[in-house]
Amino acid sequence: MGRALAPTQEKIVITMLGGFTMSCAGRSVSDSAGRIHQVWNLLEYLIVNREREVSRDELSEILWDEEECENPQNALKNLVYRARGVLSDAGIGAARDLVIYHRGSYRWSGEIPCSVDTEEFERRITEFRDTARDPDERIARAQEALALYRGEFLPLSSNEKWVIPLSVYYKSLYFSCVTDLCDLLFEKGQFAAAVRICAHAMEIDQFEEGPHLCYLKALEAQGKAAAALEHYNYASELFYREMGVQLSDEIQEVYRRISDGFNDAQTDLQSVKRVMLGEEAMRHGAYCCNYEVFRNLYRIEARAAVRTGQVSFIGMISIKAPSGAPSLEGEALQSVMDDLLDVICGSLRKNDVVSRLSVSQYILLLPTQTLENAYAVLDRIKKRYREERHKYKAELTTSAQALDPIS
Repeated sequence: MGRALAPTQEKIVITMLGGFTMSCAGRSVSDSAGRIHQVWNLLEYLIVNREREVSRDELSEILWDEEECENPQNALKNLVYRARGVLSDAGIGAARDLVIYHRGSYRWSGEIPCSVDTEEFERRITEFRDTARDPDERIARAQEALALYRGEFLPLSSNEKWVIPLSVYYKSLYFSCVTDLCDLLFEKGQFAAAVRICAHAMEIDQFEEGPHLCYLKALEAQGKAAAALEHYNYASELFYREMGVQLSDEIQEVYRRISDGFNDAQTDLQSVKRVMLGEEAMRHGAYCCNYEVFRNLYRIEARAAVRTGQVSFIGMISIKAPSGAPSLEGEALQSVMDDLLDVICGSLRKNDVVSRLSVSQYILLLPTQTLENAYAVLDRIKKRYREERHKYKAELTTSAQALDPIS
């Protein structure tokens, strides 16, 4: 079972959130050291499962596909030897005794004191969720938990099948803790603290909607309507540009509430001009806005049409890959959409409006006189796009309809 250990053995500190490191007595080693991925995969799996013995068959299945290794048991023995050597060379105390072999199984030593950040992270969240505790103590435990989450679980091993569900689990724990902590901070009126927590959470993953929602609510509660509207515009554009989706109904409801009360907010005129009148991207030609703004502008036009009798049209432009070419996705899709937006804005007048409708579509508000004129505008955009040279090829399809007046 291993050699006798010195009673003064120092604790080994292990981190897995944001990257794997192992430290002891001022010496440390990480999974970014050297081209020995399987060594780290072995050590990480044993540490995660350190409360039990792991059979050779289980480890072989984790480490190698059947066709990758003719003699997995012998390969595993050599890998354990290499792992012990890596830890020993790094100066990690009792390195030779950390991985133990016993009756056909391996395990991480239970005799050497260890601190693992994932276990501390879960423990603090459990303490935070204990409603019998004092609220201030719960807040402190939650803040400690969030500080431990430095990023994705074992990012350099993120493609390993056994890592993926744990990565999702810890990320979910983190963001649920963020929103639950913000709720508690709101109850105590600590809105500035909630803003700081959400800002950091958005750095961890800018596409998680929970922190955006709490951030807007915290700014609203502080009377910072201008800053809240500015952030909403940023987030809305980000989600449309990168994912082709709208923000949740709950976030849009907060936005509408802040917008409705904006005139009563205590702010300076310069902020009003910047948030309500300024364009984030100062493009020539058409006004480019998020879908929420587009929808409101459409409603204004529809109401005005009843009084003036003036007809406007909405147009839609969709993209797809040319026949026989690979489908457009990822970087290629985004590149095409960016190029198309430049063409649209450069082809329209300043009183025309354009917004991203989906991941591969734009919608336009065109105050023209006839349907033929609307299609002429769309044809001009298609022609100009075809004439320009772009990195990725795409086919454009268009459609147009008259705006329906609203009485």
